[in-house]
Amino acid sequence: MKDRLRIQHWRIGTKLALAFLIVVLLPLLIVVVPAVSQRLSSLREQNEIRLEALGPYEINRTEQAFQSLVSEIERLVSSRSNYAQIEEYLYRAPTVLQAEQREQLERQIDVRAIQFQSSAPSITRIRFLDSQGTLLRQIPQQADMLAETPSNQLIQAGKLGFRTTISTIYLDLNGHPSIDVIYTFRPAWDTTGIGSVVGYVVFTHDLLLAEEDPLLPDLYAALLDYPKGDLPTRIFLLDQSGQLVSPSVGINLLKDAHSSEGFVRGQRGEAGVSVYYSPLLSKDVLGYHKTVTFADGPQLTFLLETPMEDLNALAMQEVASTLLPVALGSLFLGLAAAFLARRAMVRPIERLTMAAREISAGHLDADIPVLSQQDEIGVLNNTFRDMTNQLAELVNTLEDRVRQRTQELEAARAEAERANQVKSQFLAN
Repeated sequence: MKDRLRIQHWRIGTKLALAFLIVVLLPLLIVVVPAVSQRLSSLREQNEIRLEALGPYEINRTEQAFQSLVSEIERLVSSRSNYAQIEEYLYRAPTVLQAEQREQLERQIDVRAIQFQSSAPSITRIRFLDSQGTLLRQIPQQADMLAETPSNQLIQAGKLGFRTTISTIYLDLNGHPSIDVIYTFRPAWDTTGIGSVVGYVVFTHDLLLAEEDPLLPDLYAALLDYPKGDLPTRIFLLDQSGQLVSPSVGINLLKDAHSSEGFVRGQRGEAGVSVYYSPLLSKDVLGYHKTVTFADGPQLTFLLETPMEDLNALAMQEVASTLLPVALGSLFLGLAAAFLARRAMVRPIERLTMAAREISAGHLDADIPVLSQQDEIGVLNNTFRDMTNQLAELVNTLEDRVRQRTQELEAARAEAERANQVKSQFLAN
């Protein structure tokens, strides 16, 4: 069995077929590897350009959505009747009021809150706070809501814009990504923000309801798969602590998102495209990373990630689609050449081998056809045929001589016997 595996024991036809395949396919392999590497490099450059264009586009789209949200909230609140009633409530609610007066104010403010919610379906809660950030009233009045949200921290720290501020994105008790819009009420005469604050109205928006809400156009669409191009690109938003905000309720916040090299580079102020390992996708990616702090809004890190394995697969696919017809054609030509070589070279040698075996067994009349080809195989075949014919003639001649000599010996023996008989008769007489 081991001897059969050695190439010197292979049949000539097998060796020729292998040689042809190596000669044909080896150059293809030499071409394929550089072609794949070159195509991968080209795809990477194309996707770097694509991500460098897509990243700022998504950032600008998100910024426009924030501005649109702020404008719509300010439009709702600042209408003369709404503003006056809310301002009156914020002024008088913290003071000592008669029960009837307080109930009347609360009914009026509840009506305004319900009107706000009807005009913006994504608003899940409206809170009214005094100048110290103490909760005065919230609509709806449910106990299964977060007692405090990032907006409380912003109010306590005094990190608010002049009029409207957007908090960072967070999860509510239902696991829904939410965002707070804080409207700061100031005295009517205060146009600089140096005066005391009257109070705050905090609008909580459920981002999963963004598509149904005219106040949140495309705000959360940046978290969905980017639909263009041949490669899947995931777009992620991370808050300032490195937690992922996701459109999927099942994913919620990924606790290890802060370990993403893209997030780390974005936090260092490095904006651009690079290759790094993404814990969000659990694979190496070509990713765009940038951290942006929006005016009177949250700090978000944008990650746009394309898996490197998809780039590699696409490069292989494109090279294969280009070279496969060439490879199949070369393989066909190689097999055809091997078949013709076998017919022209191997079959005469095989016939000659069979004839040699018959001759070695004593059959000198073995059929060895004359070959018209004048190459080495033809010369060998015809020479072997002549040698066999000469050997057959020599054997036939030798047999005739042996037969003739045998006859002569038989005649001599008979003559000797007759002479001996005559001699015996003579002596007897």
